[in-house]
Amino acid sequence: MGTETLNRKNICCDCVGETFLSGEIRREGKARRCFYCGSTTPCITLKNISGRVQEAFEEYYVIPNPIYEDRYRSDWGNEPGLSTDETIQLAAGVSKQVASDIQEILSEQFSDPESWGDDDENPFSSINRYLLKTTDDTMWHDDWASFEEELRTETRFFSLSAIKFLDSIFSGIEKEQTADGFPVVTTTGPGARYTDVYRARCFQSDEEFKTALERPDLHLGPPPSHKATAGRMNADGISVFYGATDPSAALAEVRPPVGSRVVVARFEIICPLQLLDLKALNDIDSSTSVFDRGNSRRLERAAFLRHLARLLAQPVLPDRQRFEYLPTQAIADYLATRVDGPLDGIVFPSVQAGAGALNLVLFHKAARVQEIERPQGTDFKVCGGYRDPKLGGGAYTVYEFVPSGEAETTPVAPTWAYAINEDRDYRKPVLRIDLDSIYVQYVKGVQFDNSDPQSVRRSRR
Repeated sequence: MGTETLNRKNICCDCVGETFLSGEIRREGKARRCFYCGSTTPCITLKNISGRVQEAFEEYYVIPNPIYEDRYRSDWGNEPGLSTDETIQLAAGVSKQVASDIQEILSEQFSDPESWGDDDENPFSSINRYLLKTTDDTMWHDDWASFEEELRTETRFFSLSAIKFLDSIFSGIEKEQTADGFPVVTTTGPGARYTDVYRARCFQSDEEFKTALERPDLHLGPPPSHKATAGRMNADGISVFYGATDPSAALAEVRPPVGSRVVVARFEIICPLQLLDLKALNDIDSSTSVFDRGNSRRLERAAFLRHLARLLAQPVLPDRQRFEYLPTQAIADYLATRVDGPLDGIVFPSVQAGAGALNLVLFHKAARVQEIERPQGTDFKVCGGYRDPKLGGGAYTVYEFVPSGEAETTPVAPTWAYAINEDRDYRKPVLRIDLDSIYVQYVKGVQFDNSDPQSVRRSRR
């Protein structure tokens, strides 16, 4: 049968088992009689489906390297990959006859040696064998290295190339899912997966410690801008909220010195927030159809996003933080302000706590703590140090002295040295501190659970 006759054959959506391609035929095909099964249903010509197979082969399949072929034969005793028609049959989910007809059409189309390009033979010859290409995200890694180098040595604050690169990474990120169907951008807040977060603050001064216990809504939240120091997800002067989903993880993240006191509190998330989940990003779905045009780039991006998730959460030694935090700070700023769906924060695995604990950073716009309402003129006194039989350690009591008579209950203006000017803070409160959750941890020593001791030997020659 000549190729002209083969080209005019109709094939229906039911004779194509590959889900994506079958759906495409069902949507775009016309009701005709299928040559292969005889039913009248949406069909396309074999010429059209051969063109789709050609596109899939060019994007997703490769002829094995001769060196690889020899090694495969010596190790396994057979040929690597599948023959051309077997590859077509498996990729499109078609019968052996359909695959043979498609292979014949494509082989005839490339019968002219000038159409082979740099190849040595007809790419759709029956003697060829094919393997599915491995995902190569080398280009993304090269772009990331250039991005890091530019931030460190060239342009730190205004870089069009950096914005373009971040756009290519995060465009459409809110649509991505894990292999289990969980979104990589998760909603937190009332009724959501994460409804609260723990935060710890370390104190070495009695005065600051007592002030924090008096007004924990002001002193246990994020500091104001002029006191905010650079962190993994924020630059100097950018006040954000760092917390953890577990109180022990919050305690570990502040790395308290021996002899210090750490105040830990639970904060309720009172508004819905959109957070990028780096743990989910590490499990991003990479399944795809070889007939989805241009999707190989999405696979490459997915592979790089998994790598990026590990980069953003990996431990950084103190003497390297100044430069190693620059890329993560730039990414945080970008995600907080991106035009196409800005985010409110990031969830990422805890480096210090490990064991599945998660850290959470809320960007500046979502880092305001709701003030506790008290009568104007309320005074405070902190007493403590005695042993609490329930806790097995010292306990503290905060006394609140309210004015006598009827007094208007309003938020008390901050009294600490680095208070936020509330008249200029137009952010909506997002967090509410749970006063009953506050406790003090006195650090008496440090224990290394996951250390890896290694011996040191000397040899003189």
